[in-house]
Amino acid sequence: MNAMQDADSYLLKIRHALDASAIVAITDPQGNIIEVNDKFCEISKYAREDLLGQNHRIINSATHPKEFFRNMWKTILAGNKWEGEICNRAKDGSSYWVHTHIIPFKDDKGLIKEFVSIRYDITSRKRAEQNLSSLLDSHLDGLLIYDLSGNICWNNSTAQQMFPDVGEFVGLSVESLLGPEFGIFQVGEGRITKGYGDNAKSFELIAKNYNFQSRAAYLVSLRDVTEKTRSEARMIQQERLASIGVMASGLAHEIGTPLGVIRGRAEIISLTPGVVDSAKVGAEIIMQQIDRVSYLVKSLLKLARGEESTALQDVHLVSLFSEINDFIHHELEKQNILMDLNVEESYEIKAVYTSLFQVFLNLLVNATHAIQEKRKRLQSPSIPGLITVTAIKNDSFLVVRISDNGCGMNDDQMKKLFTPFFTTKEIGQGTGLGLATSYKLLQSWGGFLSVSSSEETGSNFEVHLPLG
Repeated sequence: MNAMQDADSYLLKIRHALDASAIVAITDPQGNIIEVNDKFCEISKYAREDLLGQNHRIINSATHPKEFFRNMWKTILAGNKWEGEICNRAKDGSSYWVHTHIIPFKDDKGLIKEFVSIRYDITSRKRAEQNLSSLLDSHLDGLLIYDLSGNICWNNSTAQQMFPDVGEFVGLSVESLLGPEFGIFQVGEGRITKGYGDNAKSFELIAKNYNFQSRAAYLVSLRDVTEKTRSEARMIQQERLASIGVMASGLAHEIGTPLGVIRGRAEIISLTPGVVDSAKVGAEIIMQQIDRVSYLVKSLLKLARGEESTALQDVHLVSLFSEINDFIHHELEKQNILMDLNVEESYEIKAVYTSLFQVFLNLLVNATHAIQEKRKRLQSPSIPGLITVTAIKNDSFLVVRISDNGCGMNDDQMKKLFTPFFTTKEIGQGTGLGLATSYKLLQSWGGFLSVSSSEETGSNFEVHLPLG
């Protein structure tokens, strides 16, 4: 047997091997079929004579967009091999999937003379993937898969529902979707929070290594635990308030008697004939402050027990702030802080005078601490301090805005601001009860407290007091 016969024998063996394992077709440069093997006929359910001379459009299933085939033809006409997965349609209307290799062959002049396509039946695998995809799509948990570039390549409908404001997931960076606290390329369990305040949503997640379309990837399972997280927060809040009740009860018992004795002595001084006026004024101030301490303890008890507030009365805002200024002006002068009051003389509101005094005093004291903290951070005690108080009316509320040019707060501090015992101050400078108490008091009158802040710029607290 000569070399030519050996080569022909070798090629014949290769052809037999391909015919036994692969679906083979040869087309001319225009894509017309000039040869097919038995497996092509078997899977397409067309007779050989039905296929020869036809274009591959005869088995087009319309599954793929036109751009898919345009890209394929662009590749092979450039003389390059093309590889991909195609869904075809058999003569009886059934569909089947093939993994396809198309190889261009050129003549002696370098012109393409034919295309040889070698296909392998992957219908069973694709149907298994589709069944799995359908199962995963109906999963109660949100599921998404991202590749080694950190980009999402698949997601189920539950995940899409969890983020209704996000459009197409595929191609999106997983970090941009889940946030920087998500440990990209890390497997294991965790919890993330998206958004702030009342709009915050919490998710428990499990990240695993995964093989997606024969490539290494990561599968993330997401479960919305927002309500669970809020319930946990409410339970913690209730436990804290219960602790406040125990503390307040003990505090009221322990300091009530000595405060009564001190107030009694001060009252005697104020009523004793011949005592100089300055001493009487001092005794009056002592009694006022003891009454205020007693009221704060009672307010603390009411906060813990959820008791109703006392009757509302007409409160003249300018007079109220004048009294507050008398109480804190020494501290403002010492700290070189200016308080600018912009409140119309006519403004009055229905409230509990002492409670409203407590609310505004707390906000003003917090503002002075914020200014001091900024000076400390910047190591510049000469920075001017300014607290501005303005009041405006709208249809439903009288809004009193207290602004400062202090250190401000970050997002994490803002989220915890009205939680009992949380404070941004140093140890010993605050209990973390002032804002929580103020918030509760305003709610009991049908009002509310809002805040905006920016680090190193300052904070704005707005007290919304209902009109009428």
